[in-house]
Amino acid sequence: MNGVTRALIVWDLHGVLVTGASADQAAFARRVGLDVTVWDRVRHRLLGDEGAWDRVETGRLALDDFATDLAARVNGEGGRCTPADARGIWGAPHPFHESVAAVDVLAAVARYPAPVEHAIGTNNVAEWRTVWGALLEVEAFDWVFDSSAVGHRKPEAGFWEHVERATGVPGDRVLLVDDNALNVEAARRHGWSGVLFAEPARALAEVETWVSRHVDAPGTDHATTGRG
Repeated sequence: MNGVTRALIVWDLHGVLVTGASADQAAFARRVGLDVTVWDRVRHRLLGDEGAWDRVETGRLALDDFATDLAARVNGEGGRCTPADARGIWGAPHPFHESVAAVDVLAAVARYPAPVEHAIGTNNVAEWRTVWGALLEVEAFDWVFDSSAVGHRKPEAGFWEHVERATGVPGDRVLLVDDNALNVEAARRHGWSGVLFAEPARALAEVETWVSRHVDAPGTDHATTGRG
């Protein structure tokens, strides 16, 4: 790049690049016929103490195997749940069924060309890649980091380290844009910059400020230049 220093923006997927309501766990409990307090016990044991969902999102447990186990536990507590029902724990039939692309965020991706590079950074499930991939022009991104392929989830240090190794961009030139404060805080502790995506207009303004401080590209008009 003719000596121009690279910079990387890692964009979270759900809640940033695509919109969509968070999973309604109380609604799931009603669908499978469990009292919410019973469901909370099952959920915290399987998703928390045993870390089953962590293994799904890091590619160590198939979604179908997770769903079969979850259905058995719900039924063991007196509920009525098939593996197909259990696959909809984060929203039926999948978490992206009501999602649409966030056009203002995608416009920001297009606004910052090289030497800025762009990555999707998501905690996700291998089986959903084609679903969310259809919502975006994935080829508009230079990199895709899906936890199920990386083998680490945000906010684990292994996720940040993988991004740095794969891209060759040092952490002090990487920005994470994420709607999860824990992820943003962990990225900052690792040496990245971080923008919490709570208010879109404000977050995108912070991205603009970061780009202006980190990109050594004299004469580039970020407001009008598209990706090259």
